[in-house]
Amino acid sequence: MSLDASILARRGSFTLQAEFALEPGTLAVAVGPNGSGKSTLAEALAGLLPIESGRVVLNGRTLDDGRQHLPACARRVGFMFQDLLLFAHMSALDNAAFGPRSTGVPRGEARRRGRHWLDRLGVGDLADRKPGGLSGGQAQRVALARALATEPELLILDEPLSALDARTRAETRRLLVGVLADFPGVKLVITHDPVEAMALGERLLVFESGRLVQQGTPDEIRRRPRADYAASLVGVNLFRGTLEAGDGRVFVVLDSGGRLSIPGDGLRPGEAVFATIHPHSVILSIEKPSTSARNALHGVVSGTDAIDGRVRVHLDAGPVRITAEITPNAAAELDIKPGSRLWASFKATDIGVYPR
Repeated sequence: MSLDASILARRGSFTLQAEFALEPGTLAVAVGPNGSGKSTLAEALAGLLPIESGRVVLNGRTLDDGRQHLPACARRVGFMFQDLLLFAHMSALDNAAFGPRSTGVPRGEARRRGRHWLDRLGVGDLADRKPGGLSGGQAQRVALARALATEPELLILDEPLSALDARTRAETRRLLVGVLADFPGVKLVITHDPVEAMALGERLLVFESGRLVQQGTPDEIRRRPRADYAASLVGVNLFRGTLEAGDGRVFVVLDSGGRLSIPGDGLRPGEAVFATIHPHSVILSIEKPSTSARNALHGVVSGTDAIDGRVRVHLDAGPVRITAEITPNAAAELDIKPGSRLWASFKATDIGVYPR
């Protein structure tokens, strides 16, 4: 039950371009900021939006090639919508059974499947309750049961945890991981939440502005992000530049302006590269560092974020923007606030460099 997709799709003035292949059993997560094309991708795969060109092939069967388009009802695709779209006048069981009923499964068998998945998802005792009497987490599980009851070859979950509070989200995520582990088909989760993406995904599809800009395992993207959102996803500073050698040293001349001193082993001057710096490696100070072993940038604090007991400080240093991660005590000692002027410094050996 593999998925092979090469998609050019349009909705009004928005264009989506993506090409990828997913193996049976793979749990992929499409991640990116709002408006990056994730939901458009889901609708194109499900048959709700015809593609303009390319192909969508599921388990060897062509669903769309820009000329012939199988409608959603003819595809073995289960879709859990972000807004759930449960039928208010139906019970939880009838909602869960609606999925297989819509594909032509007899009523008795459809209800049996719906009951199985409600039980599997821990809401079987709510089978007679209507959506208005369900909590957010319970409604999410009923919507998931409806998608799974169709016995799909491809399961698409659009923002499955976004409407839940923090406690319910954690509980539902654990349940989701267990259920999806047993599902043999291709699984695609749509999210804009970096934590959710890294926690769920065996393979990440990173979208920006209607383009699939990077794909790979979480570890591959963590080690070598190739796009701004991918870098923010794994929490590193990402720069683009070109290698230059001079005075016995090697630099990355940044596309945005300025340059970084780096170790020179095995690098070729003139090569276009990415450079990454982890925020942990960035040292903030009021005075300019005296050691020549460090790169140093002078700038203005544009904002701060509190993350996992630490403080992320965002610094605008002319054409360069850089983020440092420090302790709350260090932030207090430096009296950091928007508009503060600071030096950000880091060792050459703390910079990761790889080809673009």
